[in-house]
Amino acid sequence: MAIDFFSPEFEEMVMDAGRKARREALAEGHPVVYLDPCGCYVQELPDGRKFEIRFIPGAPPESHIERIRGLSSTIPQWANDIEKALTQSPSGPTGT
Repeated sequence: MAIDFFSPEFEEMVMDAGRKARREALAEGHPVVYLDPCGCYVQELPDGRKFEIRFIPGAPPESHIERIRGLSSTIPQWANDIEKALTQSPSGPTGT
């Protein structure tokens, strides 16, 4: 079955894979790093804490991230909007 890279079906498959990878990494005890809509790098820890971070160029892998500040546990509206968008498909909720 051929899938067009610019199709809604392909976009949904990519988003599902990303959500699954994040859940699995956190469940296995690994931190997850992502770029938020404001352009800040966020490190999410398995215990639910989140930090704004920056990368230190040339630093060894065990110390290449610097935590700038802890992020509030209050979820901003843009995060709710993103979560809603990620869990909706054109035909309704994905159930993931």
